[in-house]
Amino acid sequence: MRNNLSSRVSTSGVNRRIAAGPRVGAHGRTSPAAPQSSLRLELDPLRLQLFLLTIFTISRVHLHYPILAKFRPLLLLSAVALGYVYLNPRTLTSRNVLALWPMKLVGLLAILACCSAPFGLSLGGSASFILDYFAKTIAYAFLVAMSIRQVRDVYTYFWAYVISCWILAVMCMLVFDLSEGGGAVARLAELYTYDSNDLGVIMMIGLPLTLLLLAVDRGLKRWLLLGILLGTAATMARSGSRGGFLGLIAVGAASLFLVKGVSVARRVSLLAATAIALSLAAPDGYWKQMSTILTPKSDYNYTDSEGRTAVMKRGIGYMKKYPVFGIGIWNFARAECTISSKVDERTVIESTLVEHQLLDVLEMRRKSRELVRVNVPERDHAIL
Repeated sequence: MRNNLSSRVSTSGVNRRIAAGPRVGAHGRTSPAAPQSSLRLELDPLRLQLFLLTIFTISRVHLHYPILAKFRPLLLLSAVALGYVYLNPRTLTSRNVLALWPMKLVGLLAILACCSAPFGLSLGGSASFILDYFAKTIAYAFLVAMSIRQVRDVYTYFWAYVISCWILAVMCMLVFDLSEGGGAVARLAELYTYDSNDLGVIMMIGLPLTLLLLAVDRGLKRWLLLGILLGTAATMARSGSRGGFLGLIAVGAASLFLVKGVSVARRVSLLAATAIALSLAAPDGYWKQMSTILTPKSDYNYTDSEGRTAVMKRGIGYMKKYPVFGIGIWNFARAECTISSKVDERTVIESTLVEHQLLDVLEMRRKSRELVRVNVPERDHAIL
């Protein structure tokens, strides 16, 4: 009887926890599908502001519409969010910052960046970047992390990022033109603040989030997510980014072999749809550009002094010269112009050019004097 009573108590406790599950989206049902079907966006004032801030930050959509840019939405939303947090501190939790290792690493990275400034190549350059950009990014990261109290908050921010990718995909299809450039493929070049490789990174973060939401959402949301998935693949094709293409393969392989809880048929069908969208949207020369991945030593990144291999080697050299704090955040371009091996090469070249120019001037002067001597009467040579 005591065992029966204890089992009832334990069962009722579980039921109470499940019934109290709006924080995890269970609504009192014990079936596996219940938490999935009850997930919804958490749009209280703070989460709504961070939701919109994420969309504007990632998509940069306000840069395309001057009327939005006039309101400075990033500054406005940040100020309102901070003001709301100041008046309602209970909307945040410090547990995500103090107890979880990802945010500890973010904090350590921020400390290291600030310490690198006074010991780097340019204190002013580093300080300007920290104040203008880096500090805002770190503050945004901590604000988002501290605002996550339950699964629905994470779900909301996932949707904000995926919507940002959808906006970018639409703009890449309808707004931004392809540029020939110097490569073998026409590709997206300038997207207000992104280049094609930046776009590849952003989309490769959004792709697994889209796949994750496809596994938990139903109805119209699922159809919207499917459209975003296809748009992401098409955007990757128009970017012409080889790194993005490799990222697409990596995400596809991980989705196919590592994802649990989704049938193999569904996984294969989603990946097949993604591959078809990529193929249909691929511009002329895309597959030729991707084929160069198989011959890396013939690529400019391997042979050119401005290629990634040479840049990486010079970067390692800077690390050896400044082993503790580095050259300072945002000082790589300055290092390339001051302490790089390219500077010595450029100095030699410039000195050689100056010598040649000086010799040319002297030769022209000699020839001009000879010409004058030929055409001027002999009695006037003394004057010359």
